[in-house]
Amino acid sequence: MSGRKIFLFRIFTVFILALAIGVTINLWDKSNNGLSAGEIVLSGDNFYIVKGMFCYEETVVTAPYRGFVSQEIEACERVARGQAVASLEAAVTDLTDDNMLIAIKAKNSGLVYYELDGLEGIVTPERLETIPVPDIIKIADENRVFLSDGFYDNGEVICKIINNQKEPILCISLPTDIFTSEPEAGQTYSLTVKGISLQRQLSSCLTTGDSYTLLFTMPAEDKWFGDRIVPVVIDLEN
Repeated sequence: MSGRKIFLFRIFTVFILALAIGVTINLWDKSNNGLSAGEIVLSGDNFYIVKGMFCYEETVVTAPYRGFVSQEIEACERVARGQAVASLEAAVTDLTDDNMLIAIKAKNSGLVYYELDGLEGIVTPERLETIPVPDIIKIADENRVFLSDGFYDNGEVICKIINNQKEPILCISLPTDIFTSEPEAGQTYSLTVKGISLQRQLSSCLTTGDSYTLLFTMPAEDKWFGDRIVPVVIDLEN
């Protein structure tokens, strides 16, 4: 085969692989859950499509009294410390003023979200070495709750705030037997996350049973926050 034909064949192969990855990610988005829990798909030589989990600092905001809560900040919008994220019309059983409105203020700045998965305060950067990351990846998208205006009891969560100033961590769990050697911090991998291709160095590698959990520190950009579970394409050849 001539050099020109070899070159064209390689270009065609890369095009087909990119198309396959794009279709897979599109199907993931359309099916909501995408891959089943723990499923890993080989797409071309050393390209794997898997569920990844984001880890970031997040705090919940709770209702100080029983009453009707009205959201004041749009989802994914930034909020400053001390800014009102919601207003609460307290129930008369808790306060003497029938129509007392209370401003519920943020205790820290960040991005406001009204989607919970029950892992707030559990999946934190400090706890990654002690929590079973592969198990959490399997169940994280099974307990989602969407919050809205309505009546809340005292102490119920009304929203959460994600710290968008600190870099989030992307966790990917893969079986050890697909690696020729244990991954080492500093190695660079090609990733496609939420449809965006980028190169990231491996921050660290955790070993849990027959799985490696690869940890990548991502840029502190708003697009990497909010979604806990995301489709990830990783090239293990790099």
